[in-house]
Amino acid sequence: MLGRAMAGLLPQAVADRRTKGSFDADHYAGLRANMPTLLELTHGRLAEMGLIDTSRFILSMNQAAAGVPMSLATMEQALGAEAWITAHEREPAPT
Repeated sequence: MLGRAMAGLLPQAVADRRTKGSFDADHYAGLRANMPTLLELTHGRLAEMGLIDTSRFILSMNQAAAGVPMSLATMEQALGAEAWITAHEREPAPT
């Protein structure tokens, strides 16, 4: 469907491709590079509300940063939610 929607814009060779690339190495490198900031997020509002177990979450982050293969989706969702809460509390939307 996306290929049809992008017809004329997307090269046909790309539209016909059926393989997907892996960006896990980029995720792991990003975790390592941003660990101090990410560790701050683990002690935020989600932890205060009891929605994450901080010690287990930090252990998982450290393992991922070390390159231990694991699913990163849940970790990214939690970090994204915490980043959104932090940004919203810092500058709430205008009323």
